[in-house]
Amino acid sequence: MENHEPGTENNTSDENLDHLAKDIESTLKFVKSSKRPAVQHCIIRSVNPLLRRVNEAAYRPLFVIIGPLRCYTSLLEPMELQKRIYLASFLQRPGVGASLNEFCKLITASAPEIRSRYEETYYRRCDFKAHQIQQNIPPSDDNLQWFIEMVLADAAFIIELFLRIYHKEGQPESEIDFVFDSPGKIYDIRRDLFLAHNQLPLFVLKQIYDLAFGNNPDHHPSFIHLSCNFFYQYFNQNISIHDLFQPNQPHVDFIAKLEGAKHFTDLLRTLQLQHSFQNPGSNSKSFSCKPMFKCSSC
Repeated sequence: MENHEPGTENNTSDENLDHLAKDIESTLKFVKSSKRPAVQHCIIRSVNPLLRRVNEAAYRPLFVIIGPLRCYTSLLEPMELQKRIYLASFLQRPGVGASLNEFCKLITASAPEIRSRYEETYYRRCDFKAHQIQQNIPPSDDNLQWFIEMVLADAAFIIELFLRIYHKEGQPESEIDFVFDSPGKIYDIRRDLFLAHNQLPLFVLKQIYDLAFGNNPDHHPSFIHLSCNFFYQYFNQNISIHDLFQPNQPHVDFIAKLEGAKHFTDLLRTLQLQHSFQNPGSNSKSFSCKPMFKCSSC
């Protein structure tokens, strides 16, 4: 039978409690100092699991993953390659008034604000040589470059796609385009881009677009105009997108609501709002249209 000196067990117990208390204090300091998004800034959240369970397919992107909200162990490689092809095309567009370095600087400066818009964030890493595309990397200052590349690739893909649709540009002969390689895929991609958890904040898309074309605004539509043109099928009003954005038209209040959208899901809600438009040909008549469509992710 072992003999213990009086008080030895109590001393050991006290030491363990001291270590435990220090560990708890360290954890509390870490939690207190962690960069969690403020509730009022967080606008892009995961869909409630109970709601998603009712119809998983309604909330699952088919082709294109946008933004850092969700964790994915693997992503569709052809789509991520297509984003880089569109990024290269965007950078080479006539009239683009910024370099790749300037776009990276813009995203770097906006990174804290971008991240604050998400409930949680995961960085995406693309190793095309090893055919490994993952979005499961916790954010840190050491791997910020992956976040910058992810945001730039996603944003450039969206802007370039919207420009091609707006200008009715065909697919370049030298380019293999994953988006248009089969009939109907563009409709699935359009649907992916308005899913509530598959978003970039509109402010960063506008910043990148304005950096590219802000020096020559008369020759380029606004980004909101581009976006509404892309989602025109969900614009259930008795006026066309083209007429809505004509200069000197009396629709400034409705356009202001569109400009205030936080992301594409929010933009589609606004496009569906009942609104009375003044008939341009009359000082007294007005016309309105009630929403006829409600997207499943709204």
